[in-house]
Amino acid sequence: MSEQLDALWERYGRLTLDEVPAAARTAASLCILDWLGVTFAGSTEPLARILRAEFADEHGRGTVVGSSQRVPAKAAALINGATGHALDFDDTNLFGGHHATAALLPAALALGEQAGVSGADLLTAYIAGVEVTARMRVVIGDEHYRQGWHITSTLGVYGAVAAAGWLMHLDTDQFGRAVGLATSQVGGVHANFGTMTKPFHAGFAAERGLLSAGLARRGFTANPDAFERAFAQMSGDIDWGRIAQRSDEWAVTDTCIKRFVSGHGTQATILASLALLDRGLTAGDIVHAEVRTGESVPKSAYGVQVPRDGLESKFSLPGVCALVLLGHDLTVPASYSDANVTSPAFSDLIRRIELVGDPAFTLGTGEIVVQTPAGTISEPLPHTRDSGTVESRVELVTQKFQSLATPVIGAETAKQLRDVVLDLAALPSVEDLCDLTRTG
Repeated sequence: MSEQLDALWERYGRLTLDEVPAAARTAASLCILDWLGVTFAGSTEPLARILRAEFADEHGRGTVVGSSQRVPAKAAALINGATGHALDFDDTNLFGGHHATAALLPAALALGEQAGVSGADLLTAYIAGVEVTARMRVVIGDEHYRQGWHITSTLGVYGAVAAAGWLMHLDTDQFGRAVGLATSQVGGVHANFGTMTKPFHAGFAAERGLLSAGLARRGFTANPDAFERAFAQMSGDIDWGRIAQRSDEWAVTDTCIKRFVSGHGTQATILASLALLDRGLTAGDIVHAEVRTGESVPKSAYGVQVPRDGLESKFSLPGVCALVLLGHDLTVPASYSDANVTSPAFSDLIRRIELVGDPAFTLGTGEIVVQTPAGTISEPLPHTRDSGTVESRVELVTQKFQSLATPVIGAETAKQLRDVVLDLAALPSVEDLCDLTRTG
């Protein structure tokens, strides 16, 4: 194993909660609470029903969030991982630029429930997983993503290895072998964005990470250098020096909580579209509009010009713009319905909105330029690569959680679960948390 990866596990594989600053502990608790909320909401999606049906004949102790089903731990990691990412409403870790929680927390939760660990241990394992995977993400650079790999899956599997590895007390040699084994299971491509397979990537990473850690603990062999060699082949851009300047930061604190139910790359377009509405623009005023952003975007995962269904609209900058301008509230999951995206009003408007790549911009920056009978107006895409302060997220997360969890488990249970997660370090057993996430 490379000396750098060895040092990474020496730092975080033996992490204690006392070493973690209060702000980072709070940020982690908020991420866990947010993930539970979006997983409850995702549990009603067709994807979740299909996965639960697939594992209906398998029985174990693993809780399937938002249901009464109990399955083996690795199956629980898979189902919960995919369900938590089903709506694309889960958080984005900005330190690494990926959905860290979606892939690693389901693995830690499934293992923690099986082993009966404390809330403090779950919280520490989660933080260790985020810190490790965020730094591995920085090491591989951006070319990997540009080539079409879905980093929530390809890097998320290492977060799951790290979180599970912390709970299993893996030593450096065992961790290296787990990483090597996980590397042979790396997968997930942009080509499947806008389908059920995109969230499946997160579940697959959670399951594979948990499996890899468990096998390595039992003595399964793998090449510890596989990570560097594989990613050098896939993207040719491995540089451990990138993490040196941020070595003292806590990646978990740099997490963006989503306000809108779609991919992170659409959030700025949604905000700019809302600003145009506030300025009095209506769909009927638009002769032609351009969403101008980075020149690579039209060929990327967010380059869908005309979405064919509600799920695909979550990765279409013209699509979310049209939905907003037609008055749909994109903080509500149901707004991305097939009916809204196939309606005559949407079909008429989307033909007048064009996605334009501009070398002056990158993904998440740009402007919307609108031609109206009265002239041309424009609205810049606001900066969304800022997680804000930890304190600024508390109200957003608690309100979001309550609104998403209540329809599934009821208001009182949702409040009880909220209080448990926000004081997770005091929880005697993760089993008590999981009890609150089941229905029936």
